[in-house]
Amino acid sequence: MEFYNINKDNYNAIKLFLTNVPSIKDIDEEVVNNAVIAMEGNKIIGCISYEAYDHKGLIRYFIFKNIPKNNVFNELFDRLQTKVKNDGITEIIGIASDLATKELFSTLGFIEIENKKIFLDESLKSTTQFQSAIFMSKSLFMA
Repeated sequence: MEFYNINKDNYNAIKLFLTNVPSIKDIDEEVVNNAVIAMEGNKIIGCISYEAYDHKGLIRYFIFKNIPKNNVFNELFDRLQTKVKNDGITEIIGIASDLATKELFSTLGFIEIENKKIFLDESLKSTTQFQSAIFMSKSLFMA
């Protein structure tokens, strides 16, 4: 297993990988440029990416073809943390739509954010399509 930041050599491959994900309707170019990918041979098996909001990064694409071993999640996330720190991000936000995803984020060091502090497009989370989602964050203190 090898891990890479997105670059001109693998950019088209990640776009093709994301195109094959039924839940992704429009691929955000900025988010693609912030991706880290996991590859087996010449095939992408997973990616994680973020969208920057000031000094926070919202995880947008966290996709795997199959559920990998935990060390793959850990290595890919470690690579993402290095990337976001280099980009000046001090906090990563993840959205868990189920308990398994919440547990995964917890193993990566995320903690749950209080619902009363969450606004999406100036609306309370409880009034959006994300009302049942669990928002989690991980601080990345800059040295």
